[in-house]
Amino acid sequence: MINIKNNMSANKLPPEYIPRSAGKARTWAAELPITNLGETTRCLYMGLVDFNQSRVSPSNRIDIADTLRAPAKIVLKNLQRHLSHRAFPLPKKSQRIFELKQSLLLELAGAYQLAAIDMLTTSSIIKKPLLKAIYSAMDYMAQVLLQSFMVYAKTRDTLWHDMHHLYLLACENKLENIVVVQDKKQFSTISDIYKYVNLLALANPYSLRQGEIEKLDQLFRVIFPLVKIHLNADHIKTELTYIIHLNSDTHAALVPVSDILNSPTIRVLDLSSLIQKLDKYISTIEDQDTPSDYYFFTDFGISLAKRLVFHFTRVRNRGFNRYVKNEEISVVTGLVDVVTVINDSYKVEVTSDPDDDDYIFAALNYDVAPNGSRIEKNVPDSDESTVLVQTWHIENSSVGGYGICWRENLPSGARVGEIIALKAQGDNDDTWQVGTIRWLEFVKGDGLCAGVEFLAPHIIPVEAIQIINRNVPQTFPMSGLMLPPIDGIRPEPELVFKAQTFKSGDHI
Repeated sequence: MINIKNNMSANKLPPEYIPRSAGKARTWAAELPITNLGETTRCLYMGLVDFNQSRVSPSNRIDIADTLRAPAKIVLKNLQRHLSHRAFPLPKKSQRIFELKQSLLLELAGAYQLAAIDMLTTSSIIKKPLLKAIYSAMDYMAQVLLQSFMVYAKTRDTLWHDMHHLYLLACENKLENIVVVQDKKQFSTISDIYKYVNLLALANPYSLRQGEIEKLDQLFRVIFPLVKIHLNADHIKTELTYIIHLNSDTHAALVPVSDILNSPTIRVLDLSSLIQKLDKYISTIEDQDTPSDYYFFTDFGISLAKRLVFHFTRVRNRGFNRYVKNEEISVVTGLVDVVTVINDSYKVEVTSDPDDDDYIFAALNYDVAPNGSRIEKNVPDSDESTVLVQTWHIENSSVGGYGICWRENLPSGARVGEIIALKAQGDNDDTWQVGTIRWLEFVKGDGLCAGVEFLAPHIIPVEAIQIINRNVPQTFPMSGLMLPPIDGIRPEPELVFKAQTFKSGDHI
């Protein structure tokens, strides 16, 4: 990093140095080389790091930070282009871009947060600048949270603590419900942002399929007025409700109403109206009759709505005891490849030595390369020539599934909701267990972690030959799986095929 102080003494300020007056900072921002976004990003980030370490009056800090919002918006939008539709874990370059974007957002939030804290510590509180500082800091922190959820990354330590603290400061100064922005595309008040971030976290984002967090982002920006924040539980009519501890470092949690104590650092989050709205939407969409006042649910999807209600109304407890493990396991992801490895009619052979059966099992069970070994399918005219078998690490296991981790830098192919086949390495039994990925979370230093739920002890490969009662564009036959019935869990057999192929009422 450039030594800014030494350069200042040479009468020529470095391009990363943000002037300490609002007028000069405005000129500095206007002269950023926007046509060279890489250089603009570098100047903006390094300038903010230095700016946030310097002594500046709170009002001046807010004014200077405001001048940086426009170029920062352009830079952040450019960085986001590199993070869309990526495999997980993110490739090294994409991971660096993600970390840069997060750091830039945190520096922008930090500038406003410092201004708010300085006002409070120096007892020079002016409500309008304090309102703007808290609002802007929380707005940028909300973007940090959303970006983390979009790539299944673990949220930064103390992020929730900082947001709770800022909200509490706003409440103590009676600022939380004052309108800051009139634009319908932005949050109006500090309370609006606070409701939004808690809704994002309560939607269980690590269990969402890729792209669904963006849908929830759009929905919550419209529907958050249905959520209410109370000082106590007097208005709550249900047995369970969400409680927020403003001195904690975590989001709201669902607890019994009887356990809630009156405290100035406790808030009650009431989702009852939102849940009722979701329930009504589900019932109307199933009747194929969506009222006009549900315009904000456009392209939302009934499946996501049902899962959202489930997450909003269930206390999350582990269904089974988990046992720590330190083993390796062979993994195949994707319905087509899973069907292949469990279908007895397919003969697999290792590409490097197709005649050596012993080598086949060695490759599957012991010597799988870090990025996986490819196993050929002996199927004439097959579009897919290989099946990728990867080696994952088992973190823990239970009766219901595994907690596994991918510790390589290469993309894993794992997706939330994806069908997955697993086989313990060193196991002489060639039977693959089949499950589904329930959640993903990337933890720096540990890798991409996944929760796998077993679907059934025995899976039957099947083929759909034809849909009798309607014409469809899909090509048949189509390979899939049948889950046999299990007493008390699955009363009838269930079929698993590619998404959006069949619908209720089809005769297969």
